[in-house]
Amino acid sequence: MRNRDVKICLVNPGRFSQGLPPLSLGYLCSYLRKYGEYKCDIQIVDENAGHDVLKVIRRLKPNIVGISATTPTIQRAGQIAASAKEMDKDIITVVGGKHVTFLPQQTLEGFNFDIGVIREGEETFRELVAHYVNSRNGQWLEGLKKIDGIAFKHNGSVIINKERALIKDIDMIPFPARDLFDMGFYLRPRQVIRGISKRATNAMTSRGCPYHCVYCSSPLFWQNVRFHSVKYVISEIKELVEKYKVEALFFHDDILIVNKKRLEEICNGLISEGLSGKLIWSCHVRANLLSEKDMALLKLMKEAGCVQLDFGFESGSDRMLKFLKKSSVTVAQNQLATDVAKMAGLRVYGNFMLGTEGETKEDLLQTKDFITQNLDKIDFYSVRLTTPYPGTELWDLCEKKNLLGNVRWEELDTVTTPFLTTNSRKNVLDMLNFLDFLASKKISSGEKMKWLLTRIKDNPKYTFQIATSYLKNRFKFALKLWK
Repeated sequence: MRNRDVKICLVNPGRFSQGLPPLSLGYLCSYLRKYGEYKCDIQIVDENAGHDVLKVIRRLKPNIVGISATTPTIQRAGQIAASAKEMDKDIITVVGGKHVTFLPQQTLEGFNFDIGVIREGEETFRELVAHYVNSRNGQWLEGLKKIDGIAFKHNGSVIINKERALIKDIDMIPFPARDLFDMGFYLRPRQVIRGISKRATNAMTSRGCPYHCVYCSSPLFWQNVRFHSVKYVISEIKELVEKYKVEALFFHDDILIVNKKRLEEICNGLISEGLSGKLIWSCHVRANLLSEKDMALLKLMKEAGCVQLDFGFESGSDRMLKFLKKSSVTVAQNQLATDVAKMAGLRVYGNFMLGTEGETKEDLLQTKDFITQNLDKIDFYSVRLTTPYPGTELWDLCEKKNLLGNVRWEELDTVTTPFLTTNSRKNVLDMLNFLDFLASKKISSGEKMKWLLTRIKDNPKYTFQIATSYLKNRFKFALKLWK
């Protein structure tokens, strides 16, 4: 039997790629702390926050290195795993997240991971660590075969076990172990809520989404919608405000408003606990779930501290929305939801995508028209390139049409994706630059400067490169408009 003391490094790969802490790793840590049957030294090593991952691994000498990876960060995750193995061939390397969930065979074959955790990871990882601690010589492989929700290597092959049942009562999962995050980094005043620089962070009150947009893998990853109780949610928010002095909060739920009765109870809880006067917040909503009938709820949300609603408008073309959102939303509903939100005194943030398979020049112009006609109502917005991620119907579509080619995972994001499958690349990028130019004008110079100063603290060299590229693009575009 192994020594019952086990050292674990949980890694968030990707340097300065995000402004919010990796909640998934925080949940793993808090779950192990509560339910682990062994003495465990666990640390979160966060490359995003500037940590030197390999230096920490070399110093800590962990038994297990667990890495949470998205598709754009899977390449870096693989490099970290390979380096850990070079330091100590006996280190167990584990990868979790959406990428390995949807491409387990390819991920384990292509990178130096021993084990992949598929879908929800808390109970699976706990059982995996327990097996590591308790297994005797010769029992490791046989024990792995019995752990639901993993894929692993054996004699050059990848074995994929059966799926693990989801945790029904997600209240049993403790709050993320934020004490293991670099909260000094993450609580720097950031625009977690666009246009507002405050001590801000994120939280999740539910898992899953009932809709099945072609570009999103969330419904397949989480499989069904599960909610934390209102008591759990209020308690976590109270801890964020009192312990971490959080001033702004972004609810990371796919759609916070999907259960309106529960949202009403959360708002009343924030008000009754005196949190609404200490905290502002924003959340994802869906246009088809809002109408004039919801005015009372929207006003209650505002009273409870909500300042902004984030919409996935995606397109100004009904034809494209029919494809992207499977006829669940129309342009008219996007317009009505915008109008209703403004009448309730809330700000509107819109997300749009360009370059979708089958999109025409007319579709692009309709998206442009929707934005320009609502510039006085949409307070902020962002425009990204439509990107096929593994686990989405869009990925399957691109795969069937042989559009994926030799994909470079680090380039597969909504800014640099090479998969512009329609129009010409020039048409799409010209429209993207134009709409991005308009979007940048809606952010005040003061907020831009606050953002710049925060990013300089994060990484001066990277920020200089980004700022220089941004200014060059803006200058070229302004010159083009002038001509």
